[in-house]
Amino acid sequence: MPGARRAVEADVHSSTRAATPVSAPRIERGDVPESTAAHEQAQAREPLRPPPGDQLHAHADTQTHAHVHAQLPARVEALEVLFRHIAATRMADVPICHPGLAVAAVGFEPQPAESAAVGVLLTPWFMNLVWLPMASAPLTAVGASRSRAVGQHSFDFIAHHEAGFGSYEACSLFSPMNDFEDQAAALATAQAVLDLLRAPVAEAPDALAAPDACGAPATEPVPARRRFLLGRGGA
Repeated sequence: MPGARRAVEADVHSSTRAATPVSAPRIERGDVPESTAAHEQAQAREPLRPPPGDQLHAHADTQTHAHVHAQLPARVEALEVLFRHIAATRMADVPICHPGLAVAAVGFEPQPAESAAVGVLLTPWFMNLVWLPMASAPLTAVGASRSRAVGQHSFDFIAHHEAGFGSYEACSLFSPMNDFEDQAAALATAQAVLDLLRAPVAEAPDALAAPDACGAPATEPVPARRRFLLGRGGA
């Protein structure tokens, strides 16, 4: 059937021909609403701006706080282990040591915007306010003094370094420890010191305006309780 064959060949030929490209409709300037066009032009001209400085600082502070929180338990435990070892070796049988006291780290909390924590270290021979950095590298030369803010007060901390532990800074509160009856009394005093330092200004009417090293007043007399807790540091 020659006629049928020619019809089939014609269908095959037409189906294998390259498709004719279809051009997209052209959008004229007038087809776009003026408000949309102006908005797109403004976005194109406006440079990308970084977050405001306050947002950047807040983000950095949050990261620092989380970093300190993650490392703090292990760091405090290492501090206690270090001073228990010192108590059993270097300070063993030294007369200055109080036989009823033991090493304890009290109330360590992260410092705002700092990669460090602050608390009180209690030993049989001293009670110190301690600035405990999370990094092991020294922040200040060993033996050097540096003023640091804790709550509403400033204290002079002395830098120390111990092999295997790293750096810490200390401000003496009490030494020797003979006036403490027992461990419970020493722990209560350590916590009272931290409570005073961390109390909001409105809750601490006897707060000092500008104390110098280890809580000594700069311009105003210190009430008896605060003088007892913050002004008795020995060498």
